[in-house]
Amino acid sequence: MVNTGISLRYIVRNYSISEAILQYRHTGRQSRIDAYISKQKLSLIQENRLAEWIRIQDALGLGPTHVQIRTFANQILLAGGSIAGVGKHWLKGFLRYNLSVKTLQTRRIDAVCINGATTEVIQA
Repeated sequence: MVNTGISLRYIVRNYSISEAILQYRHTGRQSRIDAYISKQKLSLIQENRLAEWIRIQDALGLGPTHVQIRTFANQILLAGGSIAGVGKHWLKGFLRYNLSVKTLQTRRIDAVCINGATTEVIQA
């Protein structure tokens, strides 16, 4: 829009965009996400596939734990030829940028419910 002759101030006022960010983009500066893509361990495609795997596992009733997700991510890296795994805080960042994946706390099942689930009760 800036290239069409519309002033930066007009865009800031009417489209609720920060003037500083708009100025940065106009001069060619990259966003933080774009600037750090080359430093990511997993590519965007790999992260999207990992998020898809998590959603599938959850739909099957087998939602993976944090340890399982980290292990799977490390296996992806090893298959790609990397010798280093994901970092200590990688999962926190992964969950922050993949909003379709959520962490759920497990709930303990009361012993009465477990012991009460007999074949006769379930069939009835």
